[in-house]
Amino acid sequence: TKNALWLVDRLSKKMEPFELYQEMTYYTMRTMAQAFFDYSLNNDELVEVTDAFRYILHFMKNRETTLFTVPLFIPTASNVDFERYFTAFVNVIKKIIKKAPRFVEVNGV
Repeated sequence: TKNALWLVDRLSKKMEPFELYQEMTYYTMRTMAQAFFDYSLNNDELVEVTDAFRYILHFMKNRETTLFTVPLFIPTASNVDFERYFTAFVNVIKKIIKKAPRFVEVNGV
């Protein structure tokens, strides 16, 4: 309920149209970090991980629906972007894991 209240508060303060899909993705990412790791994403982390996650999903969907895909090691613009977003996503997840009280407590990291 804490994250639901966060979302309602966030949306009630917006004085302009907003993209519901993006806001729901923020809510989902925030809820998952809280549920899995007992970690609250700050706004910068939230935007970074959400943008990266959305790009990664889009990139993988395109690769799966394309007859011929360029191998990831070839530095095309989309492969370079994918690597950048994937690295950003992994870095935020690593940071969460390092700081997450529940993960540290259970795994002794």
